[in-house]
Amino acid sequence: MTETAKKRPCATRLNLLTLLIASAAAAYHSNLIGGSEISHKRFKFFVGSKFSDSAPGEFIGKLVIETSTLFDRARDEERIGWLVSDQYENCDSDEEWAKLLADGEYTAEDLRPTERVYTIDLLSDGRRYRWTNASFIRVVEDLKEFP
Repeated sequence: MTETAKKRPCATRLNLLTLLIASAAAAYHSNLIGGSEISHKRFKFFVGSKFSDSAPGEFIGKLVIETSTLFDRARDEERIGWLVSDQYENCDSDEEWAKLLADGEYTAEDLRPTERVYTIDLLSDGRRYRWTNASFIRVVEDLKEFP
C-alpha cells in the first residue's frame, strides 16, 4: 500500500451515503442553468412536476434525496431513500382543529391548513422515515433512465 493510500480515509457506510448525496446534488445543480434541450430534460428528470404542486406522488417508488437541509451532514442517513408517499395532510389533528374553531382562531369558512408530507424507505437501513414541508429530487438509479 502506498503512503498516499494509507492517508485516505476508509469508506464507511456514512461516507458512501455522503458521497452518493453529494454526487446526486451536483448532478442536479449542474442542470439549473437555462439553455439546451438536454439540460431541460435533465432538470425535469430530477424535479418532475415539482414546481406544480398539483402533481404530488409523481416519484412514488423512485429513489429520492431530500435537498432542503442538504448541508446538514447529520441528516444524511435520513435524507435518501425510496419514496413511499407524497401527499398533503392536515397540520392539526381533528381535536386541535375543533379547538381552533371553538377559540375563534379560524372560522368554518377558512381553509384548514395543510402541509406536504413525504414518506421514504431509507437507503441506509430500510426504516420508514417521514419528512414534512421538505424538498426532494429524484436520484439516478440506472444510467439508461437518465436523459
